[in-house]
Amino acid sequence: MELNDEQYSRIRDILYDDWGIFELDQLKILFKSHINSKRRFEKIKTLPSLFRVLEKRDILGPGHIESLNRVIQVCAPRNVEINNIISNRTGSNVYGHGMPNSLHSGSPIRMEQPGSPQDFSNYPIAKIANVIGCRIGSDWQELARALRMPEGQIDMLGVSSLSGSHIQLLLNYHYETYGTSWERWRTELQRGLVSVGRKDLSEIIDEILVFHPFNYVSR
Repeated sequence: MELNDEQYSRIRDILYDDWGIFELDQLKILFKSHINSKRRFEKIKTLPSLFRVLEKRDILGPGHIESLNRVIQVCAPRNVEINNIISNRTGSNVYGHGMPNSLHSGSPIRMEQPGSPQDFSNYPIAKIANVIGCRIGSDWQELARALRMPEGQIDMLGVSSLSGSHIQLLLNYHYETYGTSWERWRTELQRGLVSVGRKDLSEIIDEILVFHPFNYVSR
């Protein structure tokens, strides 16, 4: 079921008050294939400007709950008012898309395999990327080398904004190197973090996956 205009506008207003540059960079990568214009992509500097672009392309709006949920998961995944608006309208919530029982029972939520490098909506993966991106600091290049990324690619990422570099680093590593093997992705990422002296971040990944588990898919 769709949101009505008033509900959609209220959610959008809440999101406008709860975003940062890091979240904006993550969303731009998530919706990059829909923006489909380098010039337009580079001009997006705020969340409202991203909304305007996606609304014009009929990607966001009252009838596009799935796309709106992706934005919510990045900017305000725990906002009670937003979750209530969506739950009251659709009988679902911003996390389970109609699976509230599994959330309350503590059982793992089945996450569908992302379909492309731009699809970063898997909540545990997004949360891990967000934490590492915020805390890795100057160690990110050593982490990239530990993950065996080519030096040319590291140099290319280095000219980007700091937050955007971190997100792109994780996206490229996950999708290009390990694809559908979630367990191997997690193992190699944690090994890389420990090798650059960031055992603290490796332990945080374990904590995230305790509360936000996903089913691993082996090759």
